[in-house]
Amino acid sequence: MLLKINRDQVLQDLLAQECTQGTKTITIDDHGKKSFTVQGDNGETFEVKGSYYLANLLQEIWLGNGELNTDNVQMKPLQRIDYLMNTHYWNVLSRRMNAETCLPIYLTKNAAASNRICMCLLPIRLVWRITAALPRLTATLP
Repeated sequence: MLLKINRDQVLQDLLAQECTQGTKTITIDDHGKKSFTVQGDNGETFEVKGSYYLANLLQEIWLGNGELNTDNVQMKPLQRIDYLMNTHYWNVLSRRMNAETCLPIYLTKNAAASNRICMCLLPIRLVWRITAALPRLTATLP
């Protein structure tokens, strides 16, 4: 269920009730009520119980823009990790290797290790694309 909420107000109320250590997180070490009811703009309510689900609620409120997907709050741990990796973290964690990005990555690594010989193993098709994109470079084959 998608619930429209006042993001800032719900976030403030949740932290005031459940984050007793002042860390702006919700853990088992906090001594809140371990239960929180979210009131939607249209009067609908959604109750969350337990530290794990309250922490999910906090994260979903933070990630959302005034909309709360209640199904995401109730996800089990492995399902939640998979969801977050696919929707929020993967683009930041993955590195694209193509003709535009390969040379800057290699040069950065090479500059960091200026006293050593650095090698970058690339598929030959990518080497030809890099040299076509940057004509002043030459490709040498072993």
